[in-house]
Amino acid sequence: MKGNPVRLSDFRGKTVVMNFWATWCRVCQAEVPHMEKLYRDQSDQDVVVLSANATSRERKYRYRREVRG
Repeated sequence: MKGNPVRLSDFRGKTVVMNFWATWCRVCQAEVPHMEKLYRDQSDQDVVVLSANATSRERKYRYRREVRG
């Protein structure tokens, strides 16, 4: 879904984790291993992680589905 709009209703019945990040944000960079762990630990569950690039240089948010339920 890289760059494609999504609707939360597409994930009805699943747990949705929304992660807003920016390339310049050190805290965001530190979160990456935790998001990867979440992906590994929950990949067999109905968990979806949506990451939105909130970098001001971007004209619109990019959504990426990282965990598939």
